[in-house]
Amino acid sequence: MDTPCKDRPDRFVDWNAGFEPTEGEAAAMCQGCPLIQECRAFAHVAEELHGVWGGEVYVVDTGW
Repeated sequence: MDTPCKDRPDRFVDWNAGFEPTEGEAAAMCQGCPLIQECRAFAHVAEELHGVWGGEVYVVDTGW
């Protein structure tokens, strides 16, 4: 299945390269994805999630 994140995981979960998207950018990154609802549903129940999931930005709170 073709999804926006399939060939660009660095833009969705690996922010060590200095890229951390805004909520608007995350929504645009996932626009048109056939799995956006499933991805977002997974993100809402996953623990310690980091990255762009279902058009939303998730950052692990380390408590530091």
